Amino acid sequence: MLTFFNGVVLIFLLFAEQKRKKSKSPVPFIPYEDRAEKALDGICKCCINKETIVDEEDARLLTIMLQGVFPGADKEEVEKIVQDKLARIKDGLDQSLENDQKENAQSSVISDSVAVDVGLAPSEVLGEGQSVVK
Repeated sequence: MLTFFNGVVLIFLLFAEQKRKKSKSPVPFIPYEDRAEKALDGICKCCINKETIVDEEDARLLTIMLQGVFPGADKEEVEKIVQDKLARIKDGLDQSLENDQKENAQSSVISDSVAVDVGLAPSEVLGEGQSVVK
């Protein structure tokens, strides 16, 4: 499953790079805190479901991991992002976990069409013997 998403992300990165080259626009700067928040969303979608119990140790480890990946981000802001996200999950207010199955079904169709737009075959993105379909 992770290989599948890795391939989808690679396709979108290549597509965005191609569009940027065509339009000759600069790469936009995205604040590290926003990057950390999106990375946390991805981690939660892959590793946490409604039944998962997330304790303080998990929150501490997530914070350390995000601070290691995004050292330019404000440490207090990263801690707040992690605590807020985990509180929403614990209270059942995080909608992203409920929408996963819909997004997963749509992403294989999107990745195929984007791969064609970029001019890549799915095997070039995922590797030989791997499929875009789960």
